[in-house]
Amino acid sequence: MLRLCEADRHQHLIKPMNSNSKGSTTTLPGAVCATIFILFSISYLYFFQAPLLEMIQHAWSGGVTSYDYLWGTGVILASLLVVTGLFSRLLPLPFYYAPAMLCMGLLTAVHVSADGSVHTSVMWIIFSAAIFVALLVMGFAGRDFLCYVSGTENTGNRLSSGRAYPFLPLLWMAVFMGLTFLMGNTDRSLHTRLKAEHYCKTRQWDQLLKTGLAQHDDNGAITMLRAIALANSGQLGERLFNYNIPPGTTSDCLFYGDVTDSKLRRFPKGTFLLSDGYRLWQTIGFVPRNRTESVRTILERELRHEKMLSDSLAAASAAASEASDAAQSSAPSAETADSTSADIKHFVKPVAKDYLLCACLIDRDLEAFMRILPRYYSITDDLPRHYREACLLYHRLNNLALPVDKREISAEIEDYDDFCAILKANRDPVRRNAALRDSYFGTYWYYYYSE
Repeated sequence: MLRLCEADRHQHLIKPMNSNSKGSTTTLPGAVCATIFILFSISYLYFFQAPLLEMIQHAWSGGVTSYDYLWGTGVILASLLVVTGLFSRLLPLPFYYAPAMLCMGLLTAVHVSADGSVHTSVMWIIFSAAIFVALLVMGFAGRDFLCYVSGTENTGNRLSSGRAYPFLPLLWMAVFMGLTFLMGNTDRSLHTRLKAEHYCKTRQWDQLLKTGLAQHDDNGAITMLRAIALANSGQLGERLFNYNIPPGTTSDCLFYGDVTDSKLRRFPKGTFLLSDGYRLWQTIGFVPRNRTESVRTILERELRHEKMLSDSLAAASAAASEASDAAQSSAPSAETADSTSADIKHFVKPVAKDYLLCACLIDRDLEAFMRILPRYYSITDDLPRHYREACLLYHRLNNLALPVDKREISAEIEDYDDFCAILKANRDPVRRNAALRDSYFGTYWYYYYSE
């Protein structure tokens, strides 16, 4: 009887303490942790990793489905909340958020192969599986220890003396968030490329050109995407070299991005990560039959065919006109001309000529550029900026007289003379490049002499 009374008294003393402590140590930290989890998940999924998730869905669905930023974030967040709810029955606060954080990190723990295929990191798969197993074991056999290290529940250990540690759940949440970032792909260059390709896919050309840093983001894929945006904005010959292009870049980047292996170029998956490249082919007006050829070879052949078809169209129109004059009937002849035009109409876009000219400039082939330029532009006309700079550079390098009045381009001549003065004054390549970059980055001259 005495033992029962003592036991009842012991339980009477403990229960109020546990209930009060639990209310004081878990209610506020629980609300804060829930808020942190939701805000972090939305920021991570919608603002940071959305282009990567779009690439993952495109790759894993074979391009059949597309990813919507808002709906995708909502579906993933709802799934993570379900996972959190299931583990909240097994693990104490804040550890029941850990599985959802691991799922979020594992979902974005991917890398892109040279052929454009997307793979989840094996190392992080093994790590996540080990953490899941450890949490399950601790949930069944070591819950008291998790409560102790989280500081959210009194379990008869030294926390039951009344000292609560409300900062511990927040500390653990910070650890989980850091682990999620560590697992996810945070390659800045890849993220910049995916953002640019997303804007290309949605035809947001101004946003694409604002993506990345003009003087630092310079891989071949970014150059290709910027060229598409500039071509659709009618500024390819005016602004292409306003963005950094590495000295070793070739004109093939305009079609193939940073894919250098000719075998991989047959598969657009390595060149475009969010589409099959239809925006590029819409821009220039044709799809190359042989993607292993150089860009200049493809463009010259297609433009040559375009000219032949244009000449045929002109001849057909002239013949139809003569026939209409002979028959003295305009209506039938108009139908004949229209049908002839429809039969031999070609779809190469006018911007293809600018692609060819800029390809020559990227290759630093001024001879080919000056040979092709008169086919499409009059040198005496107001040329796009980079074409004018290339013409001035070519004539100065070869000591040739300028084809236009010097007074019309006096400002550009002064800039070029100043450019040459800086070039001669700095013998050290590093200092010379820095000095030219400070004053003349964005000109074709800087690109031509950059090392």
